[in-house]
Amino acid sequence: VGCFPGGASPYGVEELSGDVWEWTRSLYREYPYDPADREREDLAAGLGVLRVVRGGSFDSSERDARCASHFGNLPDSRWNDYGFRLVVSPF
Repeated sequence: VGCFPGGASPYGVEELSGDVWEWTRSLYREYPYDPADREREDLAAGLGVLRVVRGGSFDSSERDARCASHFGNLPDSRWNDYGFRLVVSPF
C-alpha cells in the first residue's frame, strides 16, 4: 500500500483492486445490485452458501482487476490469490 497514492479513494483508501480477490460477507447475487436486498448480508447463512469475492488479483486479467468484478465462492475455499481487508479505526 502506498505505491500509487494518486489512485486513493475519496476516503484515502488505496489499492482496492488487483492485489488479491477480496472476500466479502455478502451472499452472492447476480447483477444488477439491489441496495434494498437486506438478505444478502445474512451472516448466519453458513458455509454451504456462496459469498462474494471481488476486485481481481495479481493473477487476473485486466478485465477482472476492478472493483465491479465479482463472483461467488464457498467460504471455505482457499486460493493463493484470495484475501481480505482489515480495517482499523481509532476509538
